[in-house]
Amino acid sequence: MKAGTIWDVGEQFTQRIALPGLSQAHTLVAGVYDPDTGQRITATRADGRPWPDAAITLKP
Repeated sequence: MKAGTIWDVGEQFTQRIALPGLSQAHTLVAGVYDPDTGQRITATRADGRPWPDAAITLKP
């Protein structure tokens, strides 16, 4: 995976991370934060619609 400082605008990526101990019943919510301001960066779907609360919900 590339560092966030060298991503191109609109670039998409996939990252798989093993989370041992989580069962199928759990949901993970992920967000990305601006290190300078602490503000969550807007997360958008592939079709351009924003995710609620600027966070992506990951389900098994």
